[in-house]
Amino acid sequence: MRLKYLLFLEPYMDVLGKYEKLEGISEEEIEDLERAFNVTLPDAYKEYLLFFGKESGQLLTAYYTEIKYLPETRSEAIAALNFDDEKPGPKADINENYFLFGQWQGYVFYFFDCTEKHEDPPVYILRDSGEIILYKPSFSSFIKEDGLNPVIEASK
Repeated sequence: MRLKYLLFLEPYMDVLGKYEKLEGISEEEIEDLERAFNVTLPDAYKEYLLFFGKESGQLLTAYYTEIKYLPETRSEAIAALNFDDEKPGPKADINENYFLFGQWQGYVFYFFDCTEKHEDPPVYILRDSGEIILYKPSFSSFIKEDGLNPVIEASK
């Protein structure tokens, strides 16, 4: 499969895989992931998984976006939302149609809403406070701005 949504990454694949390897997952593994999370994943994210699903190299190194982190990302977001020493018991939950694909330092979680049915969906942030913010207009812009641009800057 060739890149479509993430075509801008093609000239940088050697740089992205310079220090850490790049490894995607198969279409069958993506289908398994959709069944496990009971969602239909957007095409741009599927493309990301095909090239970076197991090992993302230098791309988004601190965002925990590889598939090995997906099961715990949702549970960690729920724990972060419900953490409050003064009030026992659960206080917040996460919409089941939100697919949490990454996190930053355990208090910022990145997701898209699978009910929106975009091929290249907007990326939202869920903060541990429960606040939801539209972060990027598309998954591909998230990959370019948060993933690729820092690698390019660091390599200068």
